[in-house]
Amino acid sequence: MDKAQLNKNLCRQVEDIIFQANALESCQYFYTDFDNFCQYNQELKKFIQEHITNSKILSIAEDIPDISLKIYLRKHWYSFLLSGNGNNFRTESALRDDSKWDRAHLKEQYIKIYEELCGNEDNVSKN
Repeated sequence: MDKAQLNKNLCRQVEDIIFQANALESCQYFYTDFDNFCQYNQELKKFIQEHITNSKILSIAEDIPDISLKIYLRKHWYSFLLSGNGNNFRTESALRDDSKWDRAHLKEQYIKIYEELCGNEDNVSKN
């Protein structure tokens, strides 16, 4: 794959994850969508780190949080066990609220990458 094609594909994927971050605010099946979003984030971040040569983009990518549904559910389960109160078990809306900062930060980082990456084709490809 040539540099221009790789750049075009990465721009599309970065655009897509920004769109997905926005869509999580109003999605109906948050657990499933959030889990898919987390996996996509990990794959895209790894791909960027392996294929981008621009040090500014790599620095931004390093600051993208590694989030997962498991981490949030574990935190909620511990909260439930420690409280001893079934009413304190975290709901899907609580998970949505708890992950809001990480999702917003992740989205901001991808917007920075998009602005940097999609404005300069020389930033792509270590191959």
